Amino acid sequence: MPEVLLFGATGYTGRLVADALFRRGADFSIAGRNRNELARVAASCGGVEVRAADAADVGSLVAALSGCRVLVTTVGPFSQLGEAAVEAALRAGAHYVDSCGEGLFIETLINRYSERARRTGLVLAPAMGFDEVVAEVAATIATEGLAAADLILTYATSTTASPGTIRSAAGILAGSGAFIEGGRVVEVSFAERKRWSPMPPPLGPKLALSAPLAELQLAPRHLELRSLQTYLAAERLQAAVLPWVLPTLTRLATSASGRRALGEAAVKLAPRPGHKTTPQPWSVLAEARSGQRWRNVAVRGSDVYGTTAELLATAAITLASEPLEVSGMLTPIEAFGADFLHKQLINLDVSVEIYQEADRL
Repeated sequence: MPEVLLFGATGYTGRLVADALFRRGADFSIAGRNRNELARVAASCGGVEVRAADAADVGSLVAALSGCRVLVTTVGPFSQLGEAAVEAALRAGAHYVDSCGEGLFIETLINRYSERARRTGLVLAPAMGFDEVVAEVAATIATEGLAAADLILTYATSTTASPGTIRSAAGILAGSGAFIEGGRVVEVSFAERKRWSPMPPPLGPKLALSAPLAELQLAPRHLELRSLQTYLAAERLQAAVLPWVLPTLTRLATSASGRRALGEAAVKLAPRPGHKTTPQPWSVLAEARSGQRWRNVAVRGSDVYGTTAELLATAAITLASEPLEVSGMLTPIEAFGADFLHKQLINLDVSVEIYQEADRL
């Protein structure tokens, strides 16, 4: 029986995860609705087993998980489609891994499912994609030894994205997020605030816009922070146009039908990555301050989706083979540890550079 079930194998990210699992010799099967597309993916992965499952049918996912120890899913937007997979994993007694970057869905996991998972010794490991794992590692290194740090995270990524990513991002950016300021929670909307972020070369200083990203839910669970803010780097034209379109985006985001329409429109308008994984340079900068002490950590890579696929495969294989002493809804750092994830990034040719006050003496 396979140890890992990959749900969403026919999507852009899912195909890359299937390839990563196959190259690593993982014992896995794939699941979804489109049997013809699944058959093509299976053929490219040595003929792995295909199982039928639908995000709208918890029972089908429970049946597909028969004999599996881990469910890894890339089926999003998670706020719309993700809960069935979580419920199925808990019913089937399987650990859960996903590529979610949606803070609201992570809140749902914390409030609705974490205690159930903890009682049964299961791990819910969301946000194992490049953005949250990288931000988690950068934030942990940046704040190490700094008491009650002020932390700012800035993400700079390619404008190309898969349809699933675009649908999820449309909902995320049309909402608001819980910044922490002086220990208080403050709701901040996308592009409500602007700042210049000292991004590492070759980018240099970039105009950045406030963004309600998932790390707002993750970092406070394991870091002692006085303040936490998350930003997206933007070009000046984007920053100039956004104030005109944001009111419409916000209105659409208040209903499920509006969010779906917003996502579909974004899919049609946005550029997409090629069928094969292509270089898509990205950077994440963590700026930490505590009194007179400071430390910046810049993490850079060249392949958003390839990095995500490898991290998801690593998480699934690790959970299938190595019992953890912790359970419940866990951040990437809580589940696998900063040192382990740091090493995984280095193995993927991701650079991690540290700058601190001593470097300027």
